[in-house]
Amino acid sequence: MAERWPVESASAAPQKGDRNVTWQGSAALVRQLCLVYRPADMRSLSMAASLLLALLVAPGCGDDRPPGTAGNESTLVGGPCEDNLDCDERLCQKGVPFPQGICTISCPSSNLCPSGSSCAETTLGWLCLVDCDTNSDCREGYACEPMTEAGTSGSATVLVCIASDAAS
Repeated sequence: MAERWPVESASAAPQKGDRNVTWQGSAALVRQLCLVYRPADMRSLSMAASLLLALLVAPGCGDDRPPGTAGNESTLVGGPCEDNLDCDERLCQKGVPFPQGICTISCPSSNLCPSGSSCAETTLGWLCLVDCDTNSDCREGYACEPMTEAGTSGSATVLVCIASDAAS
Protein backbone atom coordinates (compact mmCIF):
# COMPACT_ATOMS: atom_id res chain seq x y z
CA MET A 1 0.00 0.00 0.00
CA ALA A 2 1.53 3.33 -1.05
CA GLU A 3 2.02 6.20 1.39
CA ARG A 4 -0.58 8.90 1.17
CA TRP A 5 -0.07 12.49 2.19
CA PRO A 6 -2.35 15.53 2.11
CA VAL A 7 -2.06 17.60 -1.06
CA GLU A 8 -3.97 20.34 -2.76
CA SER A 9 -7.21 19.45 -4.41
CA ALA A 10 -7.43 19.75 -8.18
CA SER A 11 -9.84 22.69 -7.95
CA ALA A 12 -7.78 25.20 -5.91
CA ALA A 13 -4.38 25.71 -4.31
CA PRO A 14 -4.40 25.25 -0.54
CA GLN A 15 -4.42 28.30 1.66
CA LYS A 16 -3.10 28.77 5.17
CA GLY A 17 -5.48 26.98 7.51
CA ASP A 18 -7.13 24.84 4.80
CA ARG A 19 -8.34 21.52 6.09
CA ASN A 20 -9.95 20.31 2.84
CA VAL A 21 -7.14 18.32 1.27
CA THR A 22 -6.89 14.90 -0.25
CA TRP A 23 -4.26 12.23 0.40
CA GLN A 24 -1.71 11.45 -2.34
CA GLY A 25 2.10 11.03 -2.81
CA SER A 26 4.81 12.61 -0.60
CA ALA A 27 6.15 15.09 -3.23
CA ALA A 28 2.86 16.92 -3.14
CA LEU A 29 3.15 17.27 0.64
CA VAL A 30 6.36 19.24 0.27
CA ARG A 31 4.71 21.55 -2.27
CA GLN A 32 1.74 22.08 0.01
CA LEU A 33 3.92 22.90 3.00
CA CYS A 34 5.82 25.44 0.92
CA LEU A 35 2.54 27.08 -0.07
CA VAL A 36 0.96 27.02 3.39
CA TYR A 37 4.06 28.22 5.26
CA ARG A 38 5.10 31.14 3.10
CA PRO A 39 8.57 32.69 3.49
CA ALA A 40 7.08 35.86 5.06
CA ASP A 41 5.52 33.75 7.81
CA MET A 42 8.82 31.97 8.42
CA ARG A 43 10.73 35.31 8.66
CA SER A 44 8.26 36.54 11.28
CA LEU A 45 8.62 33.31 13.22
CA SER A 46 12.42 33.50 13.02
CA MET A 47 12.47 37.11 14.29
CA ALA A 48 10.11 36.25 17.14
CA ALA A 49 12.25 33.26 18.16
CA SER A 50 15.43 35.41 18.09
CA LEU A 51 13.82 38.07 20.29
CA LEU A 52 12.60 35.46 22.76
CA LEU A 53 16.06 33.90 22.96
CA ALA A 54 17.68 37.30 23.57
CA LEU A 55 15.23 38.07 26.39
CA LEU A 56 15.84 34.71 28.05
CA VAL A 57 19.65 34.93 27.89
CA ALA A 58 20.18 38.62 28.75
CA PRO A 59 19.25 38.51 32.48
CA GLY A 60 21.96 35.90 33.15
CA CYS A 61 24.77 37.90 31.53
CA GLY A 62 26.89 39.40 34.24
CA ASP A 63 27.44 40.07 37.87
CA ASP A 64 28.64 42.99 40.02
CA ARG A 65 32.28 42.92 38.91
CA PRO A 66 33.61 44.60 35.78
CA PRO A 67 34.23 42.14 32.95
CA GLY A 68 37.68 40.61 32.87
CA THR A 69 38.57 41.17 36.54
CA ALA A 70 39.67 38.78 39.26
CA GLY A 71 38.15 38.47 42.72
CA ASN A 72 37.12 36.09 45.46
CA GLU A 73 33.81 35.29 43.72
CA SER A 74 35.01 35.69 40.12
CA THR A 75 34.45 32.81 37.74
CA LEU A 76 37.42 34.13 35.76
CA VAL A 77 40.14 34.12 38.46
CA GLY A 78 39.71 33.62 42.20
CA GLY A 79 36.25 32.17 42.74
CA PRO A 80 35.49 28.71 44.12
CA CYS A 81 34.82 25.81 41.75
CA GLU A 82 34.17 22.09 41.72
CA ASP A 83 35.09 21.39 38.09
CA ASN A 84 36.33 23.15 34.95
CA LEU A 85 32.81 24.00 33.76
CA ASP A 86 32.36 26.34 36.76
CA CYS A 87 35.06 28.68 35.40
CA ASP A 88 35.04 31.17 32.50
CA GLU A 89 38.35 29.86 31.13
CA ARG A 90 37.53 26.23 32.01
CA LEU A 91 40.41 25.82 34.47
CA CYS A 92 39.49 24.80 38.03
CA GLN A 93 42.54 23.99 40.18
CA LYS A 94 41.88 21.88 43.26
CA GLY A 95 43.96 20.32 45.98
CA VAL A 96 46.09 21.43 48.92
CA PRO A 97 47.07 24.87 47.63
CA PHE A 98 43.48 25.66 46.60
CA PRO A 99 40.81 24.89 49.25
CA GLN A 100 37.32 24.56 47.69
CA GLY A 101 38.97 24.83 44.25
CA ILE A 102 39.83 28.04 42.43
CA CYS A 103 39.04 29.33 38.96
CA THR A 104 42.26 30.42 37.30
CA ILE A 105 44.16 30.87 34.04
CA SER A 106 47.57 29.50 33.05
CA CYS A 107 49.98 32.36 32.38
CA PRO A 108 53.54 33.10 31.27
CA SER A 109 53.64 36.54 32.97
CA SER A 110 51.52 38.87 35.13
CA ASN A 111 50.73 41.26 32.27
CA LEU A 112 48.62 38.48 30.72
CA CYS A 113 46.48 38.01 33.85
CA PRO A 114 43.15 39.83 34.29
CA SER A 115 42.94 43.02 36.33
CA GLY A 116 43.21 42.26 40.05
CA SER A 117 45.47 39.22 39.64
CA SER A 118 49.12 38.31 39.10
CA CYS A 119 50.93 35.33 37.61
CA ALA A 120 52.52 33.29 40.40
CA GLU A 121 54.72 30.19 40.34
CA THR A 122 52.84 27.40 42.15
CA THR A 123 53.43 23.69 42.58
CA LEU A 124 50.84 23.20 39.80
CA GLY A 125 52.47 25.62 37.34
CA TRP A 126 52.22 29.31 36.56
CA LEU A 127 48.73 30.53 37.41
CA CYS A 128 46.87 33.84 37.68
CA LEU A 129 45.88 34.32 41.34
CA VAL A 130 43.98 37.13 43.10
CA ASP A 131 46.13 40.07 44.25
CA CYS A 132 45.95 41.06 47.92
CA ASP A 133 47.45 43.34 50.57
CA THR A 134 46.20 41.55 53.70
CA ASN A 135 44.52 38.25 54.63
CA SER A 136 41.14 40.03 54.74
CA ASP A 137 41.41 40.51 50.95
CA CYS A 138 41.23 36.72 50.46
CA ARG A 139 38.30 34.33 50.67
CA GLU A 140 37.90 31.83 53.51
CA GLY A 141 40.64 29.19 53.58
CA TYR A 142 43.13 31.48 51.82
CA ALA A 143 45.83 33.84 53.06
CA CYS A 144 47.68 36.72 51.45
CA GLU A 145 51.13 35.28 50.79
CA PRO A 146 54.22 36.35 48.85
CA MET A 147 54.85 34.10 45.85
CA THR A 148 57.51 34.14 43.17
CA GLU A 149 56.20 36.05 40.18
CA ALA A 150 56.16 33.78 37.14
CA GLY A 151 58.65 34.58 34.42
CA THR A 152 61.04 36.53 36.66
CA SER A 153 63.47 33.70 37.53
CA GLY A 154 62.80 34.36 41.21
CA SER A 155 63.78 38.05 41.09
CA ALA A 156 60.30 39.36 41.96
CA THR A 157 57.45 38.38 44.24
CA VAL A 158 53.74 39.13 44.22
CA LEU A 159 51.21 39.07 47.06
CA VAL A 160 48.39 36.68 46.11
CA CYS A 161 45.64 34.70 47.81
CA ILE A 162 46.59 31.03 48.30
CA ALA A 163 46.39 28.47 51.10
CA SER A 164 48.96 29.62 53.66
CA ASP A 165 50.85 26.30 53.69
CA ALA A 166 51.28 26.43 49.88
CA ALA A 167 53.50 29.54 49.75
CA SER A 168 57.04 28.93 48.59
